[in-house]
Amino acid sequence: MLEFEQANLISWARHLARKGKLQDLLDPALQSMDQDQALLCITVAFLCLQRSPIKRPSIKEVVRMLSEVEKRIELELQLTKDREIREKELDAERQASLTVLKRHEDQMTTMQTVLEALQNTQQAPPARGHD
Repeated sequence: MLEFEQANLISWARHLARKGKLQDLLDPALQSMDQDQALLCITVAFLCLQRSPIKRPSIKEVVRMLSEVEKRIELELQLTKDREIREKELDAERQASLTVLKRHEDQMTTMQTVLEALQNTQQAPPARGHD
């Protein structure tokens, strides 16, 4: 596409759409942007820019399309939060289990020491008195 044709954003976007390169419309400097959301907004914009007014969506349909995306985003955020909360809970459970295991290990070590001491006293020859 010629450079002067890029001056018209709609023509440039249509050209990129025909080439299957809508992602080229996205500014690579925007790191935190969700590309799927941006591409959906571009698609909705394309629907609104159709040459035939009959083919264009009503504002109600546009709001519905974008609202569904917003609901999906909210659901994804909630799922992410739930997953993070569950991971923290699992980490806490693992830490508690490790603490219990360590306590049991310490108790077993103490019991082993006591048993060894008892065995040593039982194996020791009886002390003889002086005659």
